[in-house]
Amino acid sequence: MAPLTAVDCPGSGKLKAGGRLVCTASAGQGSRFPVRIVILDRNGTFSAMNHQEAVDTSKLEETIKIIGEHDDTGAPGPAITSASCAGGPIVIVALPGGVIACQLADAAGASVNAHYLFDATGSAVAPEKFA
Repeated sequence: MAPLTAVDCPGSGKLKAGGRLVCTASAGQGSRFPVRIVILDRNGTFSAMNHQEAVDTSKLEETIKIIGEHDDTGAPGPAITSASCAGGPIVIVALPGGVIACQLADAAGASVNAHYLFDATGSAVAPEKFA
């Protein structure tokens, strides 16, 4: 693949971490093609998004706490009171199969590491837990 010579994106608004755009990339000899990107920070750092998903870790952490945990039978387990996911505010995961590691704690103070696997649609599936 030829190196990109330019990436042109629509709009002129403020850059916001997690923002998504479809831009036009140029790769020399007049070749132009669309590319999905996600903004990683307010400085304009971005990542291409083909077969990837940008995950806002603060939203993942909130979702983990709202959903809580259940045992293998579906019965409610101890409530998750805190979740801290690795990788920064926006994490790019490959689809399918990307993983984000999170540290979970319940009201009793018990702590567990969990790995959230992402499917082809960009949805996190049940975590694999490690003591």
